[in-house]
Amino acid sequence: MNGDPTYHSTTTEIDLKAGNIPANEMSRLTKPLVEIVAAYFEDPKVRAEFEVWKAARAAKAKAAT
Repeated sequence: MNGDPTYHSTTTEIDLKAGNIPANEMSRLTKPLVEIVAAYFEDPKVRAEFEVWKAARAAKAKAAT
């Protein structure tokens, strides 16, 4: 394994509840994702596709009422 350490989990299951994560840690963990998504939507092609999706969703919602 090229000298890479081998890790063995002693936990068979992880029960993670977002409500148990302090707000400051949640912010620290999510900030990079928010930045990545914001950068993705700066692309004009992505933004145009999103607008088409949004219009179709609105039309579908209107038709359902």
